[in-house]
Amino acid sequence: MLYYNFLNAEGFKERFGIIEHGNGEKSRKNKVLLAYIKQPSLFKEAAESGDYSLINIASMSELKQVMLERIQKSGEGLQYEVNLINYAFHSSKFETDDYKGLCEDGDPRACRYLNHNNGGNVFKMKAGKFFRGLILETEFGQTLPEQVLVWLCEEFAAEWQTFTLSTFPENQLFVNDNFGDIYDSGRLQGCFHSCMVDQGYH
Repeated sequence: MLYYNFLNAEGFKERFGIIEHGNGEKSRKNKVLLAYIKQPSLFKEAAESGDYSLINIASMSELKQVMLERIQKSGEGLQYEVNLINYAFHSSKFETDDYKGLCEDGDPRACRYLNHNNGGNVFKMKAGKFFRGLILETEFGQTLPEQVLVWLCEEFAAEWQTFTLSTFPENQLFVNDNFGDIYDSGRLQGCFHSCMVDQGYH
């Protein structure tokens, strides 16, 4: 009989036990990992393939790493490449250009992409929603429980925001008694193509 080796009841409690927080609320440790390894289909596929790596994941960080690797590999047959951070995903309709997902307006919560189902035009979408679409295009991604899917999208959205904020230069607005200075293009660091400065944009 195939089963997950928790060693004993104490081993299970150590990894997946209930913890009480300072406000009196209780939650289960590593509940996303537990939801993943409880899938009946996971055990069946492991027994048939002889590959037990997916049921021997021991931590949330390992779960994230394995899931991202499998999603990237599963999508390799799809036509277009989507480069985000250091990941190379594939899609049947989405693609990234030279901006590699970074939005021109500096929005850290969204990804820039080309949609080949809509004339190859440029769009942007919330990072978590965009990532969910990429996952569900892959055969492996379609097997993931909703709890794992939601967690992966939240993790990616947070990682994407950190990445974009560290990539774009910091722009600061300094205002003193001479308020007119903020409209002076000669005092700006960079060109923002804004109608609020004296560069002839109307």
